Amino acid sequence: MFKMRLITISILNTTIIGGLTLLDSGAYASGFQRIIDFAYDNPAIMNHTVKKAEATIGNNLMYGLFTYKGQAGSLYGRSDSKEFYNYPYGRLAYRFHPKWMGGIDVTHLSYTNIVFPVSSVARQIATSIVLQTIAISPRLSYLVTKSLAVGLALNFDTTYKTKLDNVVNPNGELKNHSSSREPALGWGVGISYAAPTKTTIDLSYFSKIVHPTTGSSTWGTAQTYNYAITYPLPAIANLGVAQKIQEKWLVKGNLRYQWWDTFDYLNLRNTALGRNILVPEFYNNTWIYTLAAHYQTNDKLGFSGGVEYNQSPQSITYRNAGLAVYRSLVVGGGFDYAFTKALTGKFIYGHAFSNPPIDRTASAGLVRGKETINSNNFDFTLTWHI
Repeated sequence: MFKMRLITISILNTTIIGGLTLLDSGAYASGFQRIIDFAYDNPAIMNHTVKKAEATIGNNLMYGLFTYKGQAGSLYGRSDSKEFYNYPYGRLAYRFHPKWMGGIDVTHLSYTNIVFPVSSVARQIATSIVLQTIAISPRLSYLVTKSLAVGLALNFDTTYKTKLDNVVNPNGELKNHSSSREPALGWGVGISYAAPTKTTIDLSYFSKIVHPTTGSSTWGTAQTYNYAITYPLPAIANLGVAQKIQEKWLVKGNLRYQWWDTFDYLNLRNTALGRNILVPEFYNNTWIYTLAAHYQTNDKLGFSGGVEYNQSPQSITYRNAGLAVYRSLVVGGGFDYAFTKALTGKFIYGHAFSNPPIDRTASAGLVRGKETINSNNFDFTLTWHI
């Protein structure tokens, strides 16, 4: 009944250690779009990038257009969803010992707000897919040697709103709304090595996070208050290699692996229909490839650009209209400017696109067509170096 999508969009980091990390924006996961700001940064890196203390505030603007054209059961036509979202985030980092650094991030591990009209061709598949979360992420890093740092991070991720709605005849919309009663916990570890050759290698791993949520389900006059759904975020491993060239150029490649194979089904329990709804997902593990570069024109101004490719985690057998999961490509670029020695600003724009074909049989009948996905992301940050 519901198919989900993850869109990752992240920030180009212009330091030699963090190195243009992850201009992510792929359509590929389960029920939500993920916006990776600081949430999956290698916790070891800050020991190589922050001298004494650092404070960063950021704001992310997303505008997306999702269009499905084709058949959904007995219905034919086109469905459009326009998505706009604005969210702030931030980080504090402090060196409390020559070898030790601590920090805390306020981030968003996942977000989506896909809404189709109740009269659209996709109405029996989805009218609302909403997921909003906030994560508090404390971090700790230890400098083993001048070149080698290790780190540990925790992610306390709270889901404060989910909506999984669609039209079910004869009573109209089935509205399934839930939230988490307490944060879901994940953890991460990392290592960062800065070689004398101006090469930096960083490796990190973040655990899977399982989010149980509870709430209400409504269908016409029928209503239940013990509705529940549990959704996962995958375990993630990332390898990054950055190379500084002739003082002005920094080039970085990232290879990321995501363990999505644990996500076989989405189970909507105790719905107002008087039964559970079990949706087969059968995700596969995926690779994400990123290449980015930064050019420093002078001591104040620098420019960044990058490209990323995301594998599709799901076969056409299980892909559904409205929120299709497929391979995707993102391109982007931006600039950074040092207003003073202590204050730096950055702007990054990224555009993601994907065109998944749809051909499967669902509870609504034959679903066959194509979805067009275009997502625009604008990211602004200000960083104070203390």
